[in-house]
Amino acid sequence: RAASGTGKHRVDHVGPRIEKFQVAAIQVVGKHRPLDKKKVRALSESIKLIGLKTPPTVRQGNKGPSLVTGHHRLEAAKLLGWREIDCFVTDGGKTDRRLWTIAENLHRVDLTPLQRAEYLEEWEKLMKERDKDVQVTQPGGRQPKDKGYSKLAKQLGTTREDVRRLKAITALSPKARAAARATGLDKKTQPLLKAAKASTPQKQTKKMQELASSKQAARRGSLTPDESEQLKALKRAYNRATKFKQAWDDATTAVRQKFIKSVLKPLV
Repeated sequence: RAASGTGKHRVDHVGPRIEKFQVAAIQVVGKHRPLDKKKVRALSESIKLIGLKTPPTVRQGNKGPSLVTGHHRLEAAKLLGWREIDCFVTDGGKTDRRLWTIAENLHRVDLTPLQRAEYLEEWEKLMKERDKDVQVTQPGGRQPKDKGYSKLAKQLGTTREDVRRLKAITALSPKARAAARATGLDKKTQPLLKAAKASTPQKQTKKMQELASSKQAARRGSLTPDESEQLKALKRAYNRATKFKQAWDDATTAVRQKFIKSVLKPLV
């Protein structure tokens, strides 16, 4: 039976601590990613077919269980009409709970490279706050970067190269990051890396804007079917303009430039 006032049932288990909770008793408070209704529906269909493979995580407080990670999974359970759900239970403090959240979120496929880099950045900060002596140096000098990358990769279940790229992206200033989000470049790793190499925040932002302009120009280079037909019509007209082509060939460079400025540019 449920424990009084908590909505909790204990279940026997081996390995990670898992308990069964009443879905309605789990409180969603604090910092969570915004819900995507489409993802909740898709997740509910997946759970219906194959079951809940990764339980949400909760912590047990004086007012009952509160969600740490798994907001979409909890909402999917509600959509399916579940009354109870298995959950991992964490007894750690605020820092440990946030580390758990980051570790889970870093492996989500829908995160942008910039979001993953910012999670890595927050992870390092929290680890240093939790373990004041986290910087362990080797005899004879400072710990090399490669070893630091390997340590982070092991902690987060990823590769050293992935950590190296994410660390490079964290060099972006707040303004450069905002520019990346505003232009959609936060979803692409290479533009972020290119901008991060700039020596100052101002140059990073400028580089991000330049890359966005190049991206827009490339998009404009692809024509719609109607525009492709218009281009063909222009080419046919040009091919029939034998007198114009002869006059162009006979003209000097200065005359051609004057023709472009005085005739073609006003048309554009």
